[in-house]
Amino acid sequence: MPWSVERRDGQYCVVKQGDTSPVPGGCHATREAAIKHQRALYANEPSMTAAAIAPLKPPRDWFDRPEPDHPEPLTIDPDGRVHGHLALWDACHTGFLNGPLSECVKAKPSRSGYQGFHLGTMETAEGEMVPVGKVVYGGPHASLTAGLLEARAHYDRTSSVGAFVRARDGKHGIYLTGAARPDLTPEGLRDMRANPPSGDWRGMNGSLELIGALAVGVPGFQTPQVALTASGEGVEALILPGYSEVIDMEETVERGGASYTLRKRMISDSLDYLDVTAECLTAAAFTADQRARLAKTGAAMPDGSFPIRNCSDWQNARQAVGRAPAGKRPAVRAHIAKRGKALGCSED
Repeated sequence: MPWSVERRDGQYCVVKQGDTSPVPGGCHATREAAIKHQRALYANEPSMTAAAIAPLKPPRDWFDRPEPDHPEPLTIDPDGRVHGHLALWDACHTGFLNGPLSECVKAKPSRSGYQGFHLGTMETAEGEMVPVGKVVYGGPHASLTAGLLEARAHYDRTSSVGAFVRARDGKHGIYLTGAARPDLTPEGLRDMRANPPSGDWRGMNGSLELIGALAVGVPGFQTPQVALTASGEGVEALILPGYSEVIDMEETVERGGASYTLRKRMISDSLDYLDVTAECLTAAAFTADQRARLAKTGAAMPDGSFPIRNCSDWQNARQAVGRAPAGKRPAVRAHIAKRGKALGCSED
């Protein structure tokens, strides 16, 4: 007798499998409220049990599990133990949105010991309090133009917690170890196991730090999402698809081969007809030379900022207007309006 949360007429509604109408009183203004309602239904149904049998206080060694001698997809064991790589050091997450391949983007070690990710604590069976982060599911990534606090709030507001984990830099990549949520629903366990994790890095103290891990249904052809500062001074947000044993761009798509060319064309052409929002699109990182060339053609501001080659760039630029100096904003808005009209971009 499972229940799902569906979007209905601007609200989030709890719907029982086999029914077309929401459960009585099951529609809420926020997804968070609907998920709480869904969990209450599971808790009050004797025939329903949690999918994972992880203990409320897991053993400490679950969080200290050694990294294996090989890359490991994120795994949830039958007893609720969680372990696996979020990203690999040698995985080249290549963005090739429109035109030639852009630069190779890779995950980097944390300078802070993942303090930006380990924001909570969890008590172990031994009575110790262990700093942990969360692997969430059920919602979209935060917008690439969102600030650090806004991005964190987004995951708390739109997603459900599936696991509590520790992150550390291993030999092969970022390794996660911990425990599944004890009251994880059967649907939640299914989604966590079926969808590879995707990391979200944001600017903290002059460097990019991991702040979130989200189980996503489609990892975007293993391409990165990168947000640049309006002035072009550096990367301030990065979303990379996590390690997947099934989908590995470097192994399955040979550079220059037919499959590679087809995938490149699919990503480029998709912008012309897919109804997607800016936070769902993949944005390539611009080099200084690329910005200079775009500025000469009028596709970027004279200083190379706000480069707009297509409608996804246009959407990102519209969201980033507030980052421009106050005196520059009228010119930026005029530039965005001109490029949007020339490209035929829609505000929807």
